[in-house]
Amino acid sequence: MSMTQKGEWLKIDFVIGQKPKEIFGRQRVVCEVYKRLKSKIDGRVIDYELTFKNPIWTGFGDYIYYPYKVFLRRRKNSVTHICSQELAYLLNQIKFDNVVVTCFDIIPYVRDEYPHLKSILKRIYLYSLKGMMRANRIITISEYSKRDIIRYLGYPEDKIDVIYPGVDNNKYYWDQNVNILEKYGLRKNGKYVLYVGSEQPRKNVDVLIKAFYQLKKRFDGVKLIKVGRSQLIRERSNIKKIVREMSLQSDVVMLDYVVENDMPKIYNIADMLVFPSQYEGFGLPVLEAMACGTPVITSNTTSLPEVVGDAGIMLDPNDINGFENAMYEVLTNNEIRQEMREKGLKRTKMFTWERCAKETLTIYEKINNDK
Repeated sequence: MSMTQKGEWLKIDFVIGQKPKEIFGRQRVVCEVYKRLKSKIDGRVIDYELTFKNPIWTGFGDYIYYPYKVFLRRRKNSVTHICSQELAYLLNQIKFDNVVVTCFDIIPYVRDEYPHLKSILKRIYLYSLKGMMRANRIITISEYSKRDIIRYLGYPEDKIDVIYPGVDNNKYYWDQNVNILEKYGLRKNGKYVLYVGSEQPRKNVDVLIKAFYQLKKRFDGVKLIKVGRSQLIRERSNIKKIVREMSLQSDVVMLDYVVENDMPKIYNIADMLVFPSQYEGFGLPVLEAMACGTPVITSNTTSLPEVVGDAGIMLDPNDINGFENAMYEVLTNNEIRQEMREKGLKRTKMFTWERCAKETLTIYEKINNDK
């Protein structure tokens, strides 16, 4: 195990908030790191499972019950890892001596996507960022997110560590088994464009659908698979409206939630992943797709070039014609498709959970030694 200067096991308290029912995105980062470190440290997870339909009681759970639980369960001389910036409000309510916060991004601070929710969400988020500024160090997941934290919040650059997430190549690998198609009502020998994510405005799903509509005029028989829950009812309604207006109801397949064991198979049956997001803290679907040998077409903005490198096609996120042409090229050019597959598989070797866990442990040791 990792030892302190006094020869004791390094104590780490992981503060994760509500215990996730579904492991994806941010929860996956926390779970994968903890899974690889738990045999090397004296680790404790501080979570809670209270769920309320009433927002008032939800607020009670988040801002009264959970802080009290963290206060009681945190250990003396431990390093506390607050595993998401949304939980950093705890630093306003509890005094921590040795604490690191993982900040995946500050998108709600930088972008103003939901004017109808602006006031309440902004205040809650700002309260969390205020707490995050009290952390000993911040871990973030891309150089772009690091620059945003410095630029918008003024947090010291030398106290921010960039640690890239990884991909599990024991789960995500190239395997052209198409048996998963029947489970989701998809036909074998079909051509599939894949998108994985929500319908938040920054995700540009409307741009993808418009580009797909143009693609259908040149390449018949292709379908668009969208995996991921909406997160916003209003945006799901807007996307469905666009699909209806373009008469694509039979060509756009929406799979709200896919269990993680099925995701590598979904990536594998897709001819490409198209991810036209305007803003990402990292972009895990892009990495997972490349690990499965799936060609990636994505945006040339924010953190995405850090993930893709030269392995994918990157475009202006609002370039509808560009995305249409890129999709057509991947569907019709075997040489380009093979080249993208090989480069993607090679690129993903840079991003491992083992490396992520090792670099995270180094931060714990640094905080512990500095106290």
